[in-house]
Formats: sequence, C-alpha cells, structure tokens
Amino acid sequence: MANNIIYIANLIALMQWYLHVRSKFISDNFPDVLFDGLKEKLNMAIDERIRKLKDFCRNQPDFDGIEESFNKMRLNEGDRSLRDTFLKHIDSGIQKSGMNYISVIKGLENKSFELGTKWLQGIVDNVTKGILNHISFN
Repeated sequence: MANNIIYIANLIALMQWYLHVRSKFISDNFPDVLFDGLKEKLNMAIDERIRKLKDFCRNQPDFDGIEESFNKMRLNEGDRSLRDTFLKHIDSGIQKSGMNYISVIKGLENKSFELGTKWLQGIVDNVTKGILNHISFN
C-alpha cells in the first residue's frame, strides 16, 4: 500500500514539474496541444493508480476519504520559495540556451538540480505523509 501511495505522490510531483517547468518550453516544437495531451495522460495515470489502490484496499472502510485526500493533494505545489528559486534557474537557462528543453535541463548547475530535487521530493513527502496520516488516524 505504501509503495502505491509513494508512486501516486511521484506522479503528482511530475504534474507540478509539467505545470511549472515543462510549460515554459511551449513552442512550435512543443505546442500547447502536446502539452495538454501530456497533462491529460498524467491525470489518467493518477486516476488509474488511485483506482488500483482502491481495488487493493477493498477492506479499508474509509477509502473514499483517502481518495478525496489524493484529489486535494493533486494541487500540492510544494515549497513555493524553493520552486520559485528553481524556476529562476530554469529561466536563466532559457536565456542562455533558448527554448531547447534538454539543453536547459542538462545545463543546470548542481545547486539548481538540488533545488529542483528538494522541491519535488518535498511534494512527494508531503503527499505521502498526508495520505499515510489519513490512514493512520481514521
């Protein structure tokens, strides 16, 4: 059960990456329609994992509350200060390398990677803790 929760938490963090980082690279090579498709597929993956977890937890009396918590957690943006600082590094990379996503990401310094990792891991940890606490206290 914990592994499923962590997996869903990682998908939620990936959605935040798409919304705040990947969205900066919308261009002719990465159009809005492709970006929208990525978000749709990721939402489908989150929904599917929640359904699979629900099937796994058939004996859990209050799974509806857990499911509701997951749906609220989809909006978890993590530590905004970390995110915003990291996004400044992304913006700087765009200024240096243009709209080439791979070049910008590969061009980040270790400090920038650490900020991004800390931001995303914070989302995963927060979502996981929130869901596990819901299970523990209900």
